[in-house]
Amino acid sequence: MIHASIPWVPKTKDRPRHGKFGHTYTPTATKKSEAAIIEELASRLLLPYEPTEEPLAIALYFGETHTWLDVDVVAPHTEKQIGGRDLDNLGKLWLDAMDKVVFKNDKQVVDLRLVKM
Repeated sequence: MIHASIPWVPKTKDRPRHGKFGHTYTPTATKKSEAAIIEELASRLLLPYEPTEEPLAIALYFGETHTWLDVDVVAPHTEKQIGGRDLDNLGKLWLDAMDKVVFKNDKQVVDLRLVKM
């Protein structure tokens, strides 16, 4: 479906910030990075591109100067089997729980695979 090598120095998403009056906001650097990724993807896709609702397998490989992206449609039975929960949030819970127990810092994780079954 989508297979691309994108010139992109890896960056992490900053945590949300809390303003003076209790509201939460996304840091400017994160907004700029997300916008740059969207722009790069838009330049590679035939526009207008309609986002799919199909279950997907996404692989991201991060190098020093490039990020490789593979997105493929997978069998439709997988999405509902664990209640439609967000895969990234399922993995984040486990990583946060293992921090300081299994490893000293989650920066040590260099290969992470999350699969809904």
